[in-house]
Amino acid sequence: MTKSTSCLWVTCPIIIGAGPSGLATAPCLKRKDSVFNKTVVSAEFDNRYGVLRVITSELKREQIEYVSQWLIVATGENADEVMPFIEGMDDFDGPILHTISYRNGRSYGEKDVLVVGCGNSGMEVALDLANFNAHTSLVVRDSFPIRLVDRFALGDTEKFGFRHPKIGPLKLKSISDLSGNKTNNVPWGGVCGRKEGERFDAIFLATGYKSNVAQWLKGTYLFSEKDGIPREPFPKVWKGEDGLYAVGFSRRGLLGASSVAQRVAEDIELQWRDAPPNFMDFSTALSL
Repeated sequence: MTKSTSCLWVTCPIIIGAGPSGLATAPCLKRKDSVFNKTVVSAEFDNRYGVLRVITSELKREQIEYVSQWLIVATGENADEVMPFIEGMDDFDGPILHTISYRNGRSYGEKDVLVVGCGNSGMEVALDLANFNAHTSLVVRDSFPIRLVDRFALGDTEKFGFRHPKIGPLKLKSISDLSGNKTNNVPWGGVCGRKEGERFDAIFLATGYKSNVAQWLKGTYLFSEKDGIPREPFPKVWKGEDGLYAVGFSRRGLLGASSVAQRVAEDIELQWRDAPPNFMDFSTALSL
């Protein structure tokens, strides 16, 4: 069954992404209406009419093409999960899921569960699993100790008021959590068992996220086709050609996204004052 497509000309900028970056940009542009439950199929610049075309899809098998002079990509660096290939995955009998699919540990009580990765997601999932009485183990990547990395980056951190505790968080967690359940730490290596002959019932991969811009944005230099990240480093990361902008890719957190959002709004405002969009100028583009 083919999807029907309708075309809509909008005089305001199009923002793709309703996370922190998109929500920071919208108020700067003084827009209060949002369109939800849409999946972006493609976005590209139309050289014939000097406009950006964004095609979205929804569950009702209807596609809508939005046409505007400005497109703001605010999907961020963490749009899709990273699913690494690990040798032996095909031979594992239990589920192997990314932590994006994790809801709670209710169905994992008294089961042996391995969490690969100990960033924010990995630590939170491991703790929640332990709270539901799962026998939780963590795979920690082998790298420089945090104490050594801190000294490389900051020197002596105690002069800033940061003193290292005698017992670190991983060691403290391996002793006991608040409910008395123990969580094991597993050195990086095979994922089929804590030791030879011992297997897990389920594996959660807390292996991070990546940009998905390269999957749907076409024909632009601003974003790399390889990883969907802007090619130019900060501060050139926010503006491309033909009315294309990027918010949330500066690698400077929420403060950076807020700063870039204000820059984008100011730049569009200047263009709006110089030459406000005219519906009649682009009416022919809508008929295609």
